[in-house]
Amino acid sequence: MNLQSATAGYVGVVNRPVIGSLGASSGHVTNPDGTRTPTYQWYPNIPMQVQPLSPNDMYKLDGLNLTRETSSVYLNGDIDGLDRRWGQGGDLLNFGGDTWLVIGVIENWNNDGWTKVAINRQIDGVQAI
Repeated sequence: MNLQSATAGYVGVVNRPVIGSLGASSGHVTNPDGTRTPTYQWYPNIPMQVQPLSPNDMYKLDGLNLTRETSSVYLNGDIDGLDRRWGQGGDLLNFGGDTWLVIGVIENWNNDGWTKVAINRQIDGVQAI
């Protein structure tokens, strides 16, 4: 049972969802100078519940040394946080005219089909962490 779908109507009364796009990391291309540019598969019109990070969420992210605006988002799907060790993740969300980097997965309910992620606002499209 997808609890997010079951409660979305009630939560939406007090916290309206935003519609944005998801850029799922699809790897990278290597440039002639040897640098790499990340590539993304974009999915438009994704409803998202944007909320502030709870103290417990902030505790889970302790040690990332975040200096920019952070928040959390609930959305349907399996979203990846940045994991440099395994070379995966780094998904992007675009909403409200800003780009946000998914910096960590706080809750992942694959069986129910939704994920809660921590996000970090990017400056001029630059991935900042």
